[in-house]
Amino acid sequence: MIKFKQIFERRNRGILIDVVMFGVQLVLMRALVSRLADIIDQSKDDITAKATVGGFCFALCFLQPAGVILKRYGANRATEDEEGAYGKIVKDFGCYYLVSQLILIGAGISFILGMLGQEHIFDKVCLGQLVLTFSLGILNLWIISLYATPPRHKPLRRLLELPQTEVLGDLLILLNLILWQMLWGFLMLGYMRKGSSNPDELMWLNVFLPQADYSVGARLGWFLLAVCVFYFTPRFIYLIHDRQRKLAWLTMLLANSPVIYRIIFPGH
Repeated sequence: MIKFKQIFERRNRGILIDVVMFGVQLVLMRALVSRLADIIDQSKDDITAKATVGGFCFALCFLQPAGVILKRYGANRATEDEEGAYGKIVKDFGCYYLVSQLILIGAGISFILGMLGQEHIFDKVCLGQLVLTFSLGILNLWIISLYATPPRHKPLRRLLELPQTEVLGDLLILLNLILWQMLWGFLMLGYMRKGSSNPDELMWLNVFLPQADYSVGARLGWFLLAVCVFYFTPRFIYLIHDRQRKLAWLTMLLANSPVIYRIIFPGH
């Protein structure tokens, strides 16, 4: 166990983010998801709502790599053993991260296509959209891999070497995680509210939603699949440091416990 003051230390940032996410899930997530649903509905006709959805999608794709860049110089104050372990994990799980990024970025692009009035994405998907999704996914994987690579040169601005900059990177990653949880919650509205469904351009994401006739065990199995994409991927850089810490896995379970409750008891 760790003392309360120690939770703010650099090595415990992932655990702190889990605790914050538990509070967000418990207190704010329902309101955030409802607001997101309203904005998406308004974006069909309202220019401001369209811009808000566009900014939301932009943040989904780029907040995590921006946070990693801000944390890079602080992270490379770590020991050589930590750097080596991180590099090995990135190499071993790079395919998992890339596939997850393709799913997440694809979801963001689907949002934008829906906002622009495109429906039935399977009928209208084009090579340019696929190239953009793969390009952004590979770019994000490359940035994540840089996190384990000591910089060859000092940054152009000393600001990137300050501890406060690393904290700002943590905040961007936390915000990215909250936004992905909002998207996940939006997708689950159709499951929580009987009779409602997701827009056509997001129907391909239904694989990450439980069906009404699922048993409790099947719902929990679906939850494990969805959490690998919507929670572990935005939290990826902290998993490297926390992968062997039992407390970290418990706090990740704590952060997602409100979701588990809603899955098992969708009417509550």
